[in-house]
Amino acid sequence: MFDYFTNTRKLNNLLWVFSPSADSTAASFFPGNTQCDIVGLDYYGTTFDVSGYEDMIKLGKPFGLTEWGVNAAGGDGTYDNINLINNIKSKLPATSFFVVWSSWTGAKLAIVDNQNPSGLMNDSWIITRDEIHK
Repeated sequence: MFDYFTNTRKLNNLLWVFSPSADSTAASFFPGNTQCDIVGLDYYGTTFDVSGYEDMIKLGKPFGLTEWGVNAAGGDGTYDNINLINNIKSKLPATSFFVVWSSWTGAKLAIVDNQNPSGLMNDSWIITRDEIHK
């Protein structure tokens, strides 16, 4: 895919994200600095004992929580979003962005479908699109 987009299609405005599942060996699969701009981990859970985080940070790329959800099967809407940002601050402080899964029937994962969405989005660590366009 990298070769096709960059060499065949001559696209040079792409950001490449390496985002394996959280695992202690995740960084060992890193494709290299020329094929990757951003690193991240996919993690589902609420303990934020994210295996592989330190090794990903050592790669020297911006880090993101590239997929996150209360759990892989979905939540019940009782998760407090404040826990998400507090855990990022205390356990994953180099995180530059996070992606929260959307909800579907029977699974409440979206920020808006859980507790304190405004508290999360108004936290001092959060920069929203509105703030970027000012």
